Amino acid sequence: MHEFNVCQSIIDAIKKYVPENGQNVKRVIVVIGALRPIVSEYLMFTFDYLIKGTIAEGSELLIKRPQDQGKCLRCGSLTEVTEKSFHCRVCGEERGEIFGGRELYIEYIELYK
Repeated sequence: MHEFNVCQSIIDAIKKYVPENGQNVKRVIVVIGALRPIVSEYLMFTFDYLIKGTIAEGSELLIKRPQDQGKCLRCGSLTEVTEKSFHCRVCGEERGEIFGGRELYIEYIELYK
């Protein structure tokens, strides 16, 4: 399960960057591009399971899914892309540069005050 590995990396980052000084994690916001093969529901379920007994126990996982984007190599138009192909809606070109939709990072970790 790919979501398990991603979730474990999120929790490892929390443990690394959030000191265990009595403050607990309230919310974790992650950004996962639309082209990433990660199912948000599975990630949230796995997160809830893996945070038990950690400083993140009881915290909320919020997932942002930015739209996939590409730029046509012929005319420069911006368009949505799919993981299988690129097709410019303006000129019909089949080649493009993908620059959005592959993101995968922690945007923010919110702690209780």
